[in-house]
Amino acid sequence: MVELIVDKISQKIDGKSVLNQISFEVHANDFVVITGRSGSGKTTLLNVISGLTRPDSGQVYLDGQLIGKNMQKIWRNQIGFIFQNNLLLEKLTVKQNILMGAKFNKSLSDQEIRDLLAKVGMPDVDISQRVSTLSGGEQQRVALLRTLVKRNELIFADEPTGNLDDENARKLVEILKNWSLAEQHAVVMVTHNLAFITYATKHVAI
Repeated sequence: MVELIVDKISQKIDGKSVLNQISFEVHANDFVVITGRSGSGKTTLLNVISGLTRPDSGQVYLDGQLIGKNMQKIWRNQIGFIFQNNLLLEKLTVKQNILMGAKFNKSLSDQEIRDLLAKVGMPDVDISQRVSTLSGGEQQRVALLRTLVKRNELIFADEPTGNLDDENARKLVEILKNWSLAEQHAVVMVTHNLAFITYATKHVAI
């Protein structure tokens, strides 16, 4: 079972303190929602705890191992990341984009991909069509699946609903929440939308 310990993280940007002694823990099945005003350091915190950025002070431990070491292995085997801008490869098909996430863990048949799409409310999507032909909400759900099929125990999500309307945003968060419960994954999500605090097992306000 995953265990992430964030211990007294502080960070300055351009001489300005954006994070000050932030501490919390994440365990299996946790759905952690990080909120704060624009410029408060939400994304900075996510980058630190996922190992993309080193903090000025404090430590982050994943399953007892200090984050910052062996990060390539950790990202391949333990961490998934969902970005606000979905970073899909628009010239590739729905199938090809999803398989990019699965390649480290397992192969997926066409039927398995269709079944996954049905689980996120896209049962009629042609897996051979380019993702550029999908709506914004559909593209973000494909990006979500690309991350989830890696089957990592810890998923970071940086404003994954930022470019979606209210209905699609709610659907995406519900999918992520239900998947985390079913698979016993932990999720740490940054959002500006305070309505999503209701989905949280833990709320971190910065």
